Amino acid sequence: MKNHLYIFGDSWAYGAELDPGTRRQQNYAGQLGVMLGVDQVRNYSEVASSISHMHLQVRQAMIESVGDDSKKTAIFFLTGQQRFLFFDMDGEFVNLNPSGEYFHRPMQQKYESLFKEINKFYYKKIQSKQADDISLNTNLLAFQTLCKHHNIDDYYISGWQTLNLWPEVDATKIYRQGQSHCAELLGLLSKKGTIRFEIPEKNQYIYPHGSHPNAQGHRLIAQTLYDFIKSKNIDTKI
Repeated sequence: MKNHLYIFGDSWAYGAELDPGTRRQQNYAGQLGVMLGVDQVRNYSEVASSISHMHLQVRQAMIESVGDDSKKTAIFFLTGQQRFLFFDMDGEFVNLNPSGEYFHRPMQQKYESLFKEINKFYYKKIQSKQADDISLNTNLLAFQTLCKHHNIDDYYISGWQTLNLWPEVDATKIYRQGQSHCAELLGLLSKKGTIRFEIPEKNQYIYPHGSHPNAQGHRLIAQTLYDFIKSKNIDTKI
């Protein structure tokens, strides 16, 4: 039986700022695939994605894998919990971002000014930590249920935020050490616990990038995920 690795997430999982010619090999998806010895890596992540948006990624993966009886392992990269998925008047998705720096596709340029107003209003009047916690946990419960239904071995890692998990969520599938996120893993936390991207030349896992891991940073994430997955599996092969 063949082994396939599915990757869901945002620009970190995609490998933003890596050389386009070698991105698939250098991002943690490609490096983890080699470590696990899988037959194929399928990376469905998209730049500026939200946690809710990964449902669309999962649905696409399931559509493309109809009739595929391979053994499947999935890695979910949990991006900023404040990001919010909604759909424009044409039914196309948009992911709001508290920084105001969100991406939309060329077909959506006609709505750009509207998106900016929606983004501003959402984070000023609607978004809250309580709502983010509910969204995080309900999404995790849904992902874990979907993966169980489709017989997918699922694992999760947070990008740069600690997770306030409900007891119903299976935390054993979520990488948890220290503050339990990649920003800490890559040494991006200041002494006050805030994330610092402003001096990337001092960080071997980011430089010369602005806010995404370099190939070495991706390797550290891949190795961390590999060790985590293997700690949950007695067999030497996925």
